[in-house]
Amino acid sequence: MSQITGPVFTIFGGQTNDGESQWRQATNQALAKIDATISLSVTNINQLVVPENPILGDRYIIGSGASGVFAGRANQLAVYGYSANGTQQWNYYTPINGLVAYDTSTTYTWVYQTSTNPASWVPKPVASAAFIIPNVGWVSGSSYTTANNSIVTVDSMSNSTFASVKYTIQIKFQTHYQVSELLLTSSSNTAYITEYAKITSGTDLGSFDARINSGKIELRFQPFQNSAMTLRIMKTEIFI
Repeated sequence: MSQITGPVFTIFGGQTNDGESQWRQATNQALAKIDATISLSVTNINQLVVPENPILGDRYIIGSGASGVFAGRANQLAVYGYSANGTQQWNYYTPINGLVAYDTSTTYTWVYQTSTNPASWVPKPVASAAFIIPNVGWVSGSSYTTANNSIVTVDSMSNSTFASVKYTIQIKFQTHYQVSELLLTSSSNTAYITEYAKITSGTDLGSFDARINSGKIELRFQPFQNSAMTLRIMKTEIFI
């Protein structure tokens, strides 16, 4: 008789052969579910392909349109662990309303909500000053300080989570100000941006463009001054 432990927190103390087949399998499966979902963090919140070389304890949220053995399991938690008899396999768990997951690849925290149509994982703001607009998106703010006149990425958002964003940005250089309002959206691998309002205190301080880079929509700023200036960024992001 041998014992196996849960691959995530090692709290799964089931037996592979103890002479009590039905009791053992039911208990092992219950303990495996606790081990898989407690303090949930995942490598990817929108996994579409089955990882080629998973290791015990790997956890993913399966995205819509996934392939292979993940097909048809959108929104489910996939954990590479043990079967009730101790063999290694993918296990799947359907989330409950309010389940929270931390995505280690993006540092976003997500909440599963059945109130959306359809039910889905939605991002939870990482700062107390940010807030969610249910079924629409979220509002947040940030700041960025430039070092010279090189073009820099001042903000980004997930291309698989958000479809568009509205920015209000204040740029300060010494005693000068520029305030710009921007709209940004994307389609496939192309980002589209327009600056529909701008006011300055006498001189333009910089310009903006956008691009898709590694699955993110990036907002970039080209400073017109070769010394530090501060950008304060307010944004409203809208879900896909």
